[in-house]
Amino acid sequence: MQLITQWYSIPGMSIMTLVVGLLLYRRSQYEWLRLLISSVPGGMLLNVALKQVFHRARPQFDDPLVTLGSYSFPSGQTTAATLFYGFLTLLQTQLPGQTAVRRRAIVVGAMLMVLLVATSRVYLGAHHLSDVSATMLEGALWSALSVALLRVMQRHRAEKPSARI
Repeated sequence: MQLITQWYSIPGMSIMTLVVGLLLYRRSQYEWLRLLISSVPGGMLLNVALKQVFHRARPQFDDPLVTLGSYSFPSGQTTAATLFYGFLTLLQTQLPGQTAVRRRAIVVGAMLMVLLVATSRVYLGAHHLSDVSATMLEGALWSALSVALLRVMQRHRAEKPSARI
């Protein structure tokens, strides 16, 4: 559980997001790259702001497995996993030639990864169950907002008449 929680910390998520971002850039998938940047790092910034708004204390145990000085809600690792796997799920399910069975398997796999990270945070005593549950909802809503914003921007660019000189 310690390994899982460390992998989904800011350094681990930064590396994974950077690798996916570089792959998208090399493949000239700039719309997907914009979505990745707005959803994962953007959602992590939202997470930091929400911690300052809610000031929720972490669970108290006599012999905790982890001790942290920051606030409990929302869970940074759970947010990161939700945003990252949400993005990968959207990306993978939009590829041409995907069968319905493969799309369902991708969604289930992503959900299991997010649940694993959330479970690790509760198991280690870093968060309440309600923290990680609400955090998954927060991540899903931020992802949906990021996709909607990107679609609006795409539509706006498509409708904008090009200037000719």
